[in-house]
Amino acid sequence: MAELAARSPVPLRHVWQPDDGFRLAESRNNGILAATGDYIITLDGDCVPQRDFIAAHRKLAEPGYMVTGSRILLSQAFSARVLAEGIDLQSLTLADKLRYRLQGAWARRRSCCSSCRTSAAAATASASAASRAATWPSGAATWNA
Repeated sequence: MAELAARSPVPLRHVWQPDDGFRLAESRNNGILAATGDYIITLDGDCVPQRDFIAAHRKLAEPGYMVTGSRILLSQAFSARVLAEGIDLQSLTLADKLRYRLQGAWARRRSCCSSCRTSAAAATASASAASRAATWPSGAATWNA
């Protein structure tokens, strides 16, 4: 983490908790509570964001509101192909996307829960995380804030 933090163009802080089973929500809340910025964006580690991901969240940001996104679920076979062949998902044309969709390369577009692609003003996110953290048991996972 120290090496990654040294290369990061933005401040990077590692918040850790013991591995006591799946506790993603608690881990995310602890990260939000430890964050020091004015605006917080969360993204699951298995998501490939669009190039304008942060710009889109900034454009939609409003005090007192959370922004959530959607995702496209890739099939396991297509995920392996993307990794093996270095397919640039960002450069796919509409025709490419349609062709892959018809071939079953990605299953469907899904709305996200409030966790996989979310952003909010720090005060809004922290208030939400604090209220939820009080009700969830101790848990596991790693969060980078």
